[in-house]
Amino acid sequence: MKGASVLYISNQCISVVEAEVKRDAMKIIDCFQIPLKEGTMLNGVIIDDNELKNALSQVRERGIEDVHLIVDSAKIIAKTASVPRMKESELIQFVKDELSSVDSSPEDNVYDFSYLCPDNNIKGASKILCVSVDREFIENYLNIFKEVEIDILSIDYAINSLISLVKKLPGFIDKTYAISQIDGQNMISALFVNNEYTLTNRTRIFASRGTEEYENELIGTVSQLKQFASSSSQDKPISDLYFFGLNREEEMSVFSKMSEVAGLPAHRLPASKAIYVEKKDVQFDINDYAYCIGYFNRK
Repeated sequence: MKGASVLYISNQCISVVEAEVKRDAMKIIDCFQIPLKEGTMLNGVIIDDNELKNALSQVRERGIEDVHLIVDSAKIIAKTASVPRMKESELIQFVKDELSSVDSSPEDNVYDFSYLCPDNNIKGASKILCVSVDREFIENYLNIFKEVEIDILSIDYAINSLISLVKKLPGFIDKTYAISQIDGQNMISALFVNNEYTLTNRTRIFASRGTEEYENELIGTVSQLKQFASSSSQDKPISDLYFFGLNREEEMSVFSKMSEVAGLPAHRLPASKAIYVEKKDVQFDINDYAYCIGYFNRK
């Protein structure tokens, strides 16, 4: 992939990464975040059009004219499935059929899929991620970006970007683990069994950040994931936890408590030597831009 810009919008900020990918190396050209006023976004849904446009205008002022957009929301329906070899048109129909039981208005939805890996249990089959979302959800983004004169080149699902990311980071092979994003009062966790994506869990944290009650709610959510991974159907206990979206002070307290109470080591996402920054004035931390970096790692 030649030079490109990837943009992700959380409840708290807009994250942008400009990078170039050559072979297995990624050069970060620039990266920055634009804070969002509270109430601008809610779980991926645009609440305040004007505030979002104001923030996106700041992105445009930095010379960003087109982006690959990453979105995330509880409104996005996703599940894994195993498929034999088939044409793309047949795959889209397969995805529609696969998600029909959970789609309330399938005629109003947009469908897509992503290849995950070969299915070693079925000869010639592949595992895919099936995705569905209301068409209006996508159109709202398209309209606002058009108003601020930023072209959207593609749209990807945040969890799909995260799946791509872990394939390129060190230390995940053959491990069962959970990766959790803390976005305001939301905790979005992805469970990987034997380094294969299994499910996403979304939890609203009601206690105030920085309190003991807040940390206890995080631990409770992790305990549920731990129980699922250790169930008879999976029988692959979680060995590690990874978090991004916490500040350094929160990390020290949460990581320590996870080890003491949940019995699991907790970490930040690991850095990769294949991802580097040339300019000394560019401050980059993969934990601030996980979804954006994951997009660049797609095949």
